[in-house]
Parts: sequence; C-alpha cells; structure tokens
Amino acid sequence: MEITRLVRMFVITAFLMAGIVSVSMAQEAEDLDFAYGKVSRVEGDTIYLMVYDYEMDQEIEVAYDVNTETVYEGVASAADLMGGDEADVEYVEMNGKKVVKNLFKTVSSAIEETTGEVIEETAGEVMEAPAEEVMEEPATIEIDE
Repeated sequence: MEITRLVRMFVITAFLMAGIVSVSMAQEAEDLDFAYGKVSRVEGDTIYLMVYDYEMDQEIEVAYDVNTETVYEGVASAADLMGGDEADVEYVEMNGKKVVKNLFKTVSSAIEETTGEVIEETAGEVMEAPAEEVMEEPATIEIDE
C-alpha cells in the first residue's frame, strides 16, 4: 500500500510540474513582441530604431534595451551596430522598457559593393536578387529513356 501511495504522489507531482512549466513557457512566448527598422543610434545598452507606427502612419524612433541575455545574429554586440543598419528585434516589455531577447542584423551582400545593387539577407535567407543574377536562358536537361 505504501508503494502505491508513493507512486500516486509521484505521478500527481509530475503532472503538476509539467503544467507549471508549460504555462510558464506559454506566458513567455505570448509576451514576445517583434519590431524591425533602421538603427538611428546606439547609446550604451540602448538601441534606437526607426520603426513604422501604423496608428500614427509615420516612422518613429523607439528605444530598445539590450542586456547580457540578448542573443545576437549577424552582429557580435549592440556596440557593433551603426546608424543606417537594419535590424529585427524580438523583445519583451518589462517595467515600461522594451528589453531585447533576440536581435538579428540584416546584412547587405558584397554584390552591393561591386554592382551598387542591394541583396538583403536576414538570417541567411535571400530577400531580393539583382536582375543580372537571373539566368537569361533556361537550362536544358536531356533524359535517356
């Protein structure tokens, strides 16, 4: 009887812990917001992005704070960002501030430097390609039957 009671207590405790963890993860995922824009300036641990405000129908400057938990992609730190760089941020609102969890710098390809045309890549995905890169004639593949 004692073993059955212990097993039952263990199962109940496991279900309760799983529920607490899933609720906690769901709350964290729900609180994550997204923004993108051009960096206007960086001051210490604060990045200022020019983002489009759909309610005001214009671009506004918004401050986003980074910390030791911020994950960077395309850049080593906030100090490496320059005015004009494009960035995507995933952030949470804490104590009236927007705290960045993930920052993705949008990088321009070397093709821009040689041809003047921009190819933007975000997280390794090509967003736009110059016309010269498109094949003029389709390749022909012959299949022996």
